[in-house]
Amino acid sequence: MGLSMTEVVAANRVRSGSGFAAVLDAEYRSLERLNERRAARFAVLLGIVGTAAAVWVALMLDARLGWTLSAFGVAVIVYYWQVLPRLLERVDKTWILQVVNVSVEVSLPAIISLVDIVVAGGAYAVTSTPRLLTFVVVIGSGLRLKRSLSIYAGFLGAVEYGTIYALARPDISADLLGRLPSLGWGFTVMHMAYLVCGGFLAALVAHVGKSMSRRVAMQIIEKEQLGDLFGEYVSPRIVERVRRGEISLTGERRTVTILFADIRDFTPLAFGREPEAVVNYLNEYFRRVCEVIARHDGMVNKFIGDGVLAVFGAPDDDPDHALHAARAALEMVAATSGLLRPDGDTTRIGVGLHTGQVVLGSIGGARRKDYTVIGDVVNTAARIESLTKNLGCPVLASKAAVEAAGTKGLEVESLGQHDLKGRARPEEIFRLIGAGRSPG
Repeated sequence: MGLSMTEVVAANRVRSGSGFAAVLDAEYRSLERLNERRAARFAVLLGIVGTAAAVWVALMLDARLGWTLSAFGVAVIVYYWQVLPRLLERVDKTWILQVVNVSVEVSLPAIISLVDIVVAGGAYAVTSTPRLLTFVVVIGSGLRLKRSLSIYAGFLGAVEYGTIYALARPDISADLLGRLPSLGWGFTVMHMAYLVCGGFLAALVAHVGKSMSRRVAMQIIEKEQLGDLFGEYVSPRIVERVRRGEISLTGERRTVTILFADIRDFTPLAFGREPEAVVNYLNEYFRRVCEVIARHDGMVNKFIGDGVLAVFGAPDDDPDHALHAARAALEMVAATSGLLRPDGDTTRIGVGLHTGQVVLGSIGGARRKDYTVIGDVVNTAARIESLTKNLGCPVLASKAAVEAAGTKGLEVESLGQHDLKGRARPEEIFRLIGAGRSPG
């Protein structure tokens, strides 16, 4: 039974030791430090605004309260602007700084309320706005994408909320409590419960956000692994079916058609020209032939020097793989005939086709795997391609490939029996003349 793409990625992750999960965790740790720096800049801005508001309070309402809050605001600015950046550079464990920062942020409203109690009295403190900011800070803790931090923020906020009320309660008169029952312990306990619930809500937001980001990251990794397995020029339809798990990547036997193509007289060209010119030429050549192969539902399996090994009939099932390979071979010859070589000559290629049973699968080590084909069919296709030089025909096919293609517009001419290196018996070789209309 075939494995889905996700299962293959998971298996590779286990075999690779640290795996993708470790890479993602490292990226998250790096992102956490970056986010703390961003949060610090935002906190500095809020500190400046808060300090300005405190100065206004000092000048217009209550000098003692305003100047006390102004000093507190300056301390916040100094911490986030000067102290925290240095700590981020020196402390390796980011989670320690995150706990400290969450504690500071959740405690800010409580500290302001404590100042209100000392300067303006308990009644003023419990009716003022700073305590309400605790809810905002607790929910905002979810942006750090750590559930434990959010839950901690919720409980810390609840405890501080209750503590501030306990300190302020003696200054609240019975008459005021009678007229405003919302200032009593009952409502305070309810607000504490809301803060705890807010912490869990922030934890849910953190969990969903991190899960979604990890899922997106894994999908990107899967696409990159598909690129490693199949290369750039593969039919999008095939890639999508592999991603959905409809095509197996495990070892299996299958009858396919192998296409092997090679550039005529490439060796003297490679050693007689500038490397940059040769590489640019090869890139353009490979681009043209790979596009043709993908257009006919083939898969470029690998490049061997200037040679191209392609498979038709895998990984997707294709009953007409031999015919598609024949059409691709003829189109490859046409597509490259107008390509000039670095030496000024036109490009001439030879293509060999052979059909037979191979073993296909994702093969390799922990750090590098390839979806490849193994079998005598591959060697035979290469041997047939080598005959194109002596026989003067750009495309040659074995009898097995011709029979597999059938009579659906295929035009061939038998060139008789030929010995192939490594094979005990001669092989009947056919010159491919035409293969009917191309699909689409």
